[in-house]
Amino acid sequence: LTGTYGELLNLVVFADWIFFGGTVAALFVWRRRGGAPPTYRSPGYPVLPAFFVLVAIAVVISVVVEAPVRAATGTALLATGIPVFYYFSGRRISEGHRKP
Repeated sequence: LTGTYGELLNLVVFADWIFFGGTVAALFVWRRRGGAPPTYRSPGYPVLPAFFVLVAIAVVISVVVEAPVRAATGTALLATGIPVFYYFSGRRISEGHRKP
């Protein structure tokens, strides 16, 4: 449905960089909210994570500028997961399969 293997790989890489950047950006939120223990130190923080987030944004913008159809297709594929997320987040875990 998506074409060649290379095209599918490009769609996945586009989506990956969105999530890579979001994950590292969440580090700033986590630290600001006090999620990190006071004794925990990260080398290069906040410069290296901020640089990585900027690079991830540049990669995503580059794909949008160079291949807008591919970027739109990748975004549409990501959006198909939203109903699945809401379907499974609304289900209750049965008593026998509850996580500790």
